[in-house]
Parts: sequence; structure tokens; C-alpha cells
Amino acid sequence: MSSPSAFEAHVGPISYTHAGNGASLTFTIDAHHLNGDGYIHGGMMMTLASGVLGELARTVSGGAPTAPLSVNCDFVGPGPKDAAVVGKAEVTRQTRTVLFTSAELRADGKLMMTATGVYRIGDAS
Repeated sequence: MSSPSAFEAHVGPISYTHAGNGASLTFTIDAHHLNGDGYIHGGMMMTLASGVLGELARTVSGGAPTAPLSVNCDFVGPGPKDAAVVGKAEVTRQTRTVLFTSAELRADGKLMMTATGVYRIGDAS
């Protein structure tokens, strides 16, 4: 796992693990992650998707810098307070300079969000 950013430390804790060509995260929804309806805020869901996709990109790049070119999220279902969130990301295609990824976030086993990401691999300038 890479070191958490100050932002992830603020909204977390978020724990990452790696297996083969994939990455996963675990997270528990707390009261300060909720929207006005009492479910996880969409921005927090997007933070988790971005986190697991970015962690995957950093792992697969072999230490080369990565940068997101596109991250798309689809909201599928709600996540209630105290739900255990598991996010899983995988590589769907890789070229020398571009990485294509997909992810799912589940709250207590129920699909909450799907996401795809495209990352540049290489020179960060």
C-alpha cells in the first residue's frame, strides 16, 4: 500500500491490499460520510473508487508515475452507516503508456458503485 494522502487520512481510514493484477480496499461508513438522506455521500463513493483505481495504477506501473486521464463512476445503490465497504479493481487492458481499469464498490455485499479509469503511465510532467 502506498502512503495515504492527507485527504485520504482525513476521510479514512481506507485500507488497501494487492493480489496479482488487482487491488482492493476496505472501509467502514461512518456518520460523517453520510449525505442528507443518511447514506454514503456520492463524493465519498467517488473518493473510494478513485483511491482503489489509483492504487491499482501505481502498483501495476512498476514504480513509474501515473496520472488519471479519465475516471467514470456509476451509482448503483446506497451504502448505509456502519456498512463494510469492499472495493475491487482490475486491469482490463494495458499498453506501454496507458492503463485501462475497472472497479466495483460493495457495501455489506451489495453493489453500490461501478467505475472505470484510464491512467497515463510514464512521465508525470
